[in-house]
Amino acid sequence: GGGGGPLGGQVVIQTYAPGHYAIQAAARHDYGLFYSQEILYRRQLHDPPFSRLVSMIYQHTNDARCQQEAERMKRLLHTERDARGLTLDILGPAPAFVHRLRGKFRWQLILRGTAPAALLAHTPVPQGWSVDIDPASMV
Repeated sequence: GGGGGPLGGQVVIQTYAPGHYAIQAAARHDYGLFYSQEILYRRQLHDPPFSRLVSMIYQHTNDARCQQEAERMKRLLHTERDARGLTLDILGPAPAFVHRLRGKFRWQLILRGTAPAALLAHTPVPQGWSVDIDPASMV
């Protein structure tokens, strides 16, 4: 391809899915194609911008204790969500992408919906939890 800089250049992409729309769009420098497909999938999957995300990560030195707390929090959030009639997915718990950091284990819940932060307004979040509303990335 022509590359983005004044000198041009080449990018080599190895893929098991050469027909994937993202690969096809990249090969043709076709942002419009990528956007139209991506936005369609995001709408179907209720991913941003059609919903908002909240990442909740619990840290503890004991991995089993960490998982138990994440499961306890999920049950609490489910109860609150149903009591308030909110439309919201609660994904997880699962080990965080960086499962162990500075001697602590990390388990993650992801809230996905039109107003996931509203659920947290009514739920006490104990010490050990970090909450990131509309995280830039899920790592």
